[in-house]
Amino acid sequence: MTTNGGESYIVMIFRVSRRMAMAGFGILALGLISIVSGRGMAHPVPTLQALSAKPSGPPAWLIGHSGKKGICLGGGEGGRTWGQTIKLLHACWVYNWSLRPSGPVPRGVHFIPMVWGHPGRLGGDVAWLTAQHKLHRYKYLLTFNEPDNRTQSNMTFQHALKRWPNLELTGMVLGSPACVHPDDPWMIHFMGGAALRHYKVNFVCVHWYGSPNPAKFLNLIVHTYLLYHRPIWITEFAVADWGASRQQPDPYTPLMVARFLRVVLPALNRMRFVQCYAWYPYGGVSRFTPLGCSGLFNKKGNLTLVGRVYASG
Repeated sequence: MTTNGGESYIVMIFRVSRRMAMAGFGILALGLISIVSGRGMAHPVPTLQALSAKPSGPPAWLIGHSGKKGICLGGGEGGRTWGQTIKLLHACWVYNWSLRPSGPVPRGVHFIPMVWGHPGRLGGDVAWLTAQHKLHRYKYLLTFNEPDNRTQSNMTFQHALKRWPNLELTGMVLGSPACVHPDDPWMIHFMGGAALRHYKVNFVCVHWYGSPNPAKFLNLIVHTYLLYHRPIWITEFAVADWGASRQQPDPYTPLMVARFLRVVLPALNRMRFVQCYAWYPYGGVSRFTPLGCSGLFNKKGNLTLVGRVYASG
């Protein structure tokens, strides 16, 4: 890839930071201890719920649950409406990969719109979002969904940088593109180009799918923060085996995923640089599919073991 001298320098800085962060578990462990405890952080990141808190406080069904926990949810489950499903999970925020909610948003829940990256729609999306922001309906904006994935928004980092000033026109708090991997070359080049151009990227969105290994997952989250020094929104995560099939069933079980969640959810709640997180709920229950161990709902739309653990957080 060809870049100008200034951009090459910025990208080089990101790459050096990436190598340092990945140099060993000891470095990441030190970062985890200092950041989780708040030492070395001049500006701890408040949760989305705290940023938008109203004098009346949260509704009763949200009391005792994490102010960081959200859900990516396209519609209702098991005959429930979209709003009823959100309440079942005790989620304080929700998005649906779209600009508009899938139904009435429950009181106390924040809907976060996403532009996704559909070709030819950005101009109309920006105009609508700008108007909504001026009416104080929406403050935060999720942007391009997996632009480094040919089956998703599929664009070059140069194209994303070219479109970014249009998103800034909305006046909203902007999340980074959510790449397949938060530290891949696409993301490093985008963040380097944004820094060089003084573009506003207020928080970094992370997608993660992997084994039920809490240490590996948490190390990646710390590594991503050390790489970009922005608040972290985990907008999709789940345990997955992409090779699962009828010939080779998923080696991970719902019990293993439940144990994973019981470790990582308290850790994410303690990490002062993690502002939000949202589980990807659509795994189903089949061992023959990549996400079958991670589904929050069974075929009847009721909570699975994993769903009950997530809802309790």
